[in-house]
Amino acid sequence: MLHYSVISVIIAVLVRDGLAIMCYECVDFLEEDCGEDFESDNIDKVECDSRYDLCMIHKSPPVLRVPEIIQRGCVDQYYCSKVDEYEEHCITCDEDLCNKAFSVTSSCTLLVIVYIVRRFAINLRLPYV
Repeated sequence: MLHYSVISVIIAVLVRDGLAIMCYECVDFLEEDCGEDFESDNIDKVECDSRYDLCMIHKSPPVLRVPEIIQRGCVDQYYCSKVDEYEEHCITCDEDLCNKAFSVTSSCTLLVIVYIVRRFAINLRLPYV
């Protein structure tokens, strides 16, 4: 029975990886609803090309007379690490239409889970996790 469960999980992962992700795509100076007060009803939704497997929100700081720019779209896994060199704020996510708003929920949830697992391991005197 366990054998079938493992196979089912592997198939589900492979099938999900084969599907393209959907992301919001916009730039705030071209579309008013793309900025801080994001309104998804008026924003284009695109199916990402197979090379781009993440959605992103990229906020560029103002430079000289160019105002702050907020952009949403499809990117690869390296996009944010490239733009972070220039002190820009960039986040990615991997679920359909997940680039709606800046969020730290995932990071906070992950930190709480790691904390609970470590406390559990210490209380049971398990090897250090």
